[in-house]
Amino acid sequence: MHLERMAGDTEGLHTVATLYAAVFSGPDGRPDSVVEILGRLRRHMGYPGFRGLVLREGADTIGFAYGYTSLPGQFYRTKLERALRPDQAETWLSDCFELVALGVRAGDRRHGYGRALHDVLLDGVPAKTSVLTTEASNTAARSLYARRGWEILCPDFDPMGHGELFVIMGRRLPLSREKRATAGHGP
Repeated sequence: MHLERMAGDTEGLHTVATLYAAVFSGPDGRPDSVVEILGRLRRHMGYPGFRGLVLREGADTIGFAYGYTSLPGQFYRTKLERALRPDQAETWLSDCFELVALGVRAGDRRHGYGRALHDVLLDGVPAKTSVLTTEASNTAARSLYARRGWEILCPDFDPMGHGELFVIMGRRLPLSREKRATAGHGP
């Protein structure tokens, strides 16, 4: 197994998008199309602070994780702001990294790969907080995130208005070296 940065090449992104479609489904229970996911991935890769990882075993992609800096005006950020109380939005979104997606191929779950993707993705992120959403019914994901220090900020988030409930979770991040130096805390 080896982790690598998510690259913008068409073949690599297509492989990630195909796994993304297999791992996640849309509000109607069917996966989004690979073409839709590819467009979303390419758009997100252009956002400030983008970080993406792919976990491979040989030529097989078995997992991925990515996120970016949360900024006012972004589509999902706006939905998060509306769902959180104003004090929560200020606390959790003002200097934030959005963990957008983390997925592991069905047959490779429960081997620590999700934890590894999570930890490496967030290591050294230069933000005070991170937020994510996951399906309210996804007890495996919620359990993983709770064990990694995430807390529920909103238990009944319906981002697309389809009745599919998610939870918004937040985690405070350790200050990166750059932030500590800027804040006068040294290395």
